Amino acid sequence: MRKPSGNKTVVSASRNMGAGLLVAGALIRDKLGAETPAPELEPMPPTRTVARQRQHAPADGAGERVAGDGTGAPPFRRGLVRRPLLVDRLIEADEARLAVIAGPPGYGKSSLLCEWAQRDERPFVRIALEAHEVDAKTVVSRLIVDAFDDAGLIEPATTLELHGSGPDALAALMRAAGSLRSFVLVLDDCHLVAPKVLRKVVNTCLKGLPPGSMVAVASRTEPPLPLGRLRAHRELVEVRMADLAMAPAEAASLLRGAGIELEFEQIQALVRRTEGWPAALYLAAISLRDRPAGDMSFGGDDHLLVEYLRDDVLSAVPAELSELLIRTSVLDELSGPACDELLEQQGSAQALARLADTTQLLVALDPARSAGQPGYLIDDEAEMERFLAEVCTMEWHTAHDLGVPVAESSARLAAAHPEYTELINAWGERSEEMIAGAIEGSVGILEELLQKGVRCYAL
Repeated sequence: MRKPSGNKTVVSASRNMGAGLLVAGALIRDKLGAETPAPELEPMPPTRTVARQRQHAPADGAGERVAGDGTGAPPFRRGLVRRPLLVDRLIEADEARLAVIAGPPGYGKSSLLCEWAQRDERPFVRIALEAHEVDAKTVVSRLIVDAFDDAGLIEPATTLELHGSGPDALAALMRAAGSLRSFVLVLDDCHLVAPKVLRKVVNTCLKGLPPGSMVAVASRTEPPLPLGRLRAHRELVEVRMADLAMAPAEAASLLRGAGIELEFEQIQALVRRTEGWPAALYLAAISLRDRPAGDMSFGGDDHLLVEYLRDDVLSAVPAELSELLIRTSVLDELSGPACDELLEQQGSAQALARLADTTQLLVALDPARSAGQPGYLIDDEAEMERFLAEVCTMEWHTAHDLGVPVAESSARLAAAHPEYTELINAWGERSEEMIAGAIEGSVGILEELLQKGVRCYAL
């Protein structure tokens, strides 16, 4: 959150990451309807390989088997930037049973998986998932069984036997996995699968996973999995958008590979402008290499970036939410009240919550999760932790739950800590900005309880 300036309302429920720094609403609106010739982009790395040809194909629209044998991974293409520290994190996570690689389009998730498969000694079995509404769990389970067969990790006779297991094929495969060598099962494009299906598939795999093996999920959105429990038991390794964002040195390699040399100060400025978004940096290189030396005017009005946002980012966002994104992109930070005021309508808070689930280019903010993010009320994470531990303590919050008015307790606390008066008052004045929306399933549970005549109380 930024500090309020005059009477202007500054909001922080969500922040436009990357795209928000580059795209102005009017420019996007104009470009989305424009007939602009598509640029000839350099080829990106292949993300799908098959170990050997099978006699039958996967069910239509279900996904694609992309099995590898650990040595037959697709080559790492010239011009791409290797991420050795991220790969080391994934390989050295000895206790982890689940790896989560999550980030918006263009952050190099597939390239990272490719590099990981090349360096890890374990065989990789990779499934590129697609949306499938009919019996999706059975379809995905069959794809995984077939991919293990493609990779040579199970015998054809075993494959036929597992296919005969029907919906229990995946569980049967995991029970048989104890006799297999350790492996990495990669489920790519998990955002395309219904959350309920993904949870069942991943949980089934984790229950029977042999020692030394790992399930890796790659997704453009936050996967609906029990990450808190796995994290607490040290069974989770994570690579997030902030990890995938490029540092200036990495950006310099990417730009050089795309045929452009810049001064380091120019690279730093470009990284700040794009927030290290690899796709935006690559498009900037294509745009800048045809311009006069010193011309660094890459921004939201560049047709390369607008086309990419239209084709690979906004295309995945429902039409009504895409319209909200466009109309509110003039704001640096978003919240329900600010969007309602700008759009002259109600319900923006719920729409922002849906957007945060749809694309990670919008990041929900709250005091604990957002400490240290640029633009927040307290930029320094250590100072934020001290403020929460010594000033606005848990005991102070508990008093509100016991009935002490927020205004009254805030006044007393501000008198004791006058240097923090503005921050203390923000808890009461701006509390709605920390509400991202209803917790999934909670509204339905409450409605069911009320229909059954159960007396309900809520804060």
